[in-house]
Amino acid sequence: DQSQGQDRACVILSLVKYNAHGSVGTLLSDWRRLNVALTRAQSKLVVLGSRSTMRCAPVPAALFDLAEERGWLLTLPAGAP
Repeated sequence: DQSQGQDRACVILSLVKYNAHGSVGTLLSDWRRLNVALTRAQSKLVVLGSRSTMRCAPVPAALFDLAEERGWLLTLPAGAP
């Protein structure tokens, strides 16, 4: 919400939220709010997040499905710092 109307050349969006319940919170459950966050980047967008948690809600799950289909995902090795 704070980035509304503030476009940037590069945006790093942290969706890092891991919990056993799969709760993604209000930002990720509202496609309008997530759209604002994702569309602020003018040339580069980096999104960080937990696949297992993001797949628990329809909006971020669709985002991760699209990224996976297009080969945009980078998986860190187990135990990476």
